[in-house]
Amino acid sequence: MPSVMDPVPRTLSELGLDEAWLEQWLQADPKRLGLGSDVRIVRAQLTRPAGSAGGRLDLQAVDEAIEDRVYDIELMRGELDADHGFRALDYWAREQAADEQDREHYPVIVAERIKGSRYWLLLQTLARSLALVALEVRCLEVDGKPAVWLEAVVLPEDLQQAPGGALKPAPSNLIEADWKAKTTTEFWSFLEKFRAALTAQGLKHTTVWSAKSYVGLWKSSRCWCPIWPRKDASGRIYLPVPAAWGDVSENEPSAAFEETKAALAAVGIKLAWAWKYNGGFNPLALTLEAEDLGRECVRQLLEQTWNALP
Repeated sequence: MPSVMDPVPRTLSELGLDEAWLEQWLQADPKRLGLGSDVRIVRAQLTRPAGSAGGRLDLQAVDEAIEDRVYDIELMRGELDADHGFRALDYWAREQAADEQDREHYPVIVAERIKGSRYWLLLQTLARSLALVALEVRCLEVDGKPAVWLEAVVLPEDLQQAPGGALKPAPSNLIEADWKAKTTTEFWSFLEKFRAALTAQGLKHTTVWSAKSYVGLWKSSRCWCPIWPRKDASGRIYLPVPAAWGDVSENEPSAAFEETKAALAAVGIKLAWAWKYNGGFNPLALTLEAEDLGRECVRQLLEQTWNALP
């Protein structure tokens, strides 16, 4: 019978590891964040320009599959305290306001104890309106060797795997008029043309306005095509995998994906494999403009993914 070792719970401090080690450990392999295989750390110990009262952000990462997404990461040992919690939100707000590319920033808090801490209820409440990520550091010692990993305790709705693969719209009172008021006229023009093109193609759908970050085009009980607005006349969409592609996984999108990617690239459209989005249920990510809606390769992809849902 093989020998089975009993793990011993530890803390970073007991293992002799500090925040500098945690920062370097994540930089060495950003997949350890658990936010997807395409997340790449681009800056560490980021200091705001003089006069901006900034401080230092521990890490900043981008998601190369989910376009225009940035993670602003604050690290700490031990239990989350008010200083680190408020600092994380402050850094996130400053980075969002200063971003000249108008990318979407997500605040990320990493600590050893978040769930059940003094500020756990506050984080849960904030998460309803912010795309907040909270990750707990787990430490064990097995046969004298340390093991460290991160476990998500708070995730924004688009990174959660909902039952049946359905993106659940967050409870809100948003209606069509609210979305028209908070987006640009260019995006609204694209959205109207997109919905009209789908209807003309026979792809019947229901438009759900209640999510905070995207307009959801639903087929039956599934969000077939969430549309994230852009300031120009375009939208970032996420689609399910066509049934004909067979079984796929995070690291193996299939040969059909590569063929479709090449066909879209030939007309200037970049297709990405965003497996982390909606738990793998809408992993096909691309940005469309109104002029793309008549392209045959786009029409085929929309029809194939629509047919993939019951």
